[in-house]
Amino acid sequence: MVVNSAAVDYNRIMKNQQSGNIAIIALVIAILVLIAGGGGYYIYQKKFKIYSCTEEAKICLDGSTVGRTGPNCKFSPCPNSNAIPTSQVPADWKTYRNKQYGFEFKYPPFVALENETDSAPASLLSLHLKTDADLNSLYPSFSVLPINENIKASGHCGDQGNYDPNLDMFIFDWECRENYFIPRCANHHIGTDKLPTINASFGGADGGSSRDFVFTNKSFVFDISRGLYPCPGCFTDNKEEQEKEIIYTKQVYEIVDNILNSFQLVGGTKSRQLPCSLSLTYVLPMIILPLPDAIISFESPIEITLDKPIPNELAVVVALIEDNDNYIPDQEYLLGDFASGQKILRIGSLKELNERKISSFPYKGTVGNALRLRFYKIFNGKKIFIGEDLGAQIKINLIAPMVN
Repeated sequence: MVVNSAAVDYNRIMKNQQSGNIAIIALVIAILVLIAGGGGYYIYQKKFKIYSCTEEAKICLDGSTVGRTGPNCKFSPCPNSNAIPTSQVPADWKTYRNKQYGFEFKYPPFVALENETDSAPASLLSLHLKTDADLNSLYPSFSVLPINENIKASGHCGDQGNYDPNLDMFIFDWECRENYFIPRCANHHIGTDKLPTINASFGGADGGSSRDFVFTNKSFVFDISRGLYPCPGCFTDNKEEQEKEIIYTKQVYEIVDNILNSFQLVGGTKSRQLPCSLSLTYVLPMIILPLPDAIISFESPIEITLDKPIPNELAVVVALIEDNDNYIPDQEYLLGDFASGQKILRIGSLKELNERKISSFPYKGTVGNALRLRFYKIFNGKKIFIGEDLGAQIKINLIAPMVN
């Protein structure tokens, strides 16, 4: 038999090629299996890895303990590491309820509740929470006051105010300027129902206080105050003592927050918000000149043109606003006071005003400055602004000398 050598070589070549392909395919499959296995192992490591953390424990405010966990070995959050709802207040906390004035709050068993009404003649009721521990002054007090002009807040400039029964408003001083007052809107809240409050606070690094006034549908007001200690650790150079004081202060603040967050009104006592602006039946004048972003020199007279005259029952003060950095409150410099009927408000230069001691000039120029009009009415000799944020304002670029 005659064998075709060409056919034999072709068959041999095809078999070798098929064998090679099978080997390549097997190799590829093996590589894919290794990749998949390695990837799966990597994912397993990321998702299911058991981290080895130290076994130290953190004691929480309710007496429970939590350990370290997770990839960063951080402590698990305490059950009451933040302000907590009433339903989560520790079971051993006590409840004070007053049916006469319709309120209640909860407090820890290690805190004593003292009734000091006899030593507070201006109060209908005066309750104080106290402990024998350090920072006792941070614990809150709860007072019930008759609603009258004697409801007052003391503090630094801007936080000195009192309730005006004729206006049914809480009015505060305008940066300690004589005879100017600003109605304050609810600016805080308290309790399980987030009751609106008018808050005023004052103090320094060594302490102060914060007061929340809750006005009600009845003839009394709740005055809830707490101590402030804004700078723990500031009065020692010992780092260990600083850390202890910071941690301890934070723990006390958390307890106080939880006490205040448990406050609620019960029975027929309801909260109400005071009006914080005067009712007007017309549109206020707006600034048409200078134009926004106008450049005003420290030595040039300032002239403001309105789109219509100041209404008959109103007057206006012009203030220069200096928008400071976030940690410094904005400054307002009084430039002039103008009666009704005027449409063009002519003001001297800042240099002239400064020389006449009418207004000190800003710390800086060209950044964050504006002209603001504050309209007011006169009630019983007091200049009452029509609202906290009602008026007109325009941004300017003031070229003023720098003050060191």
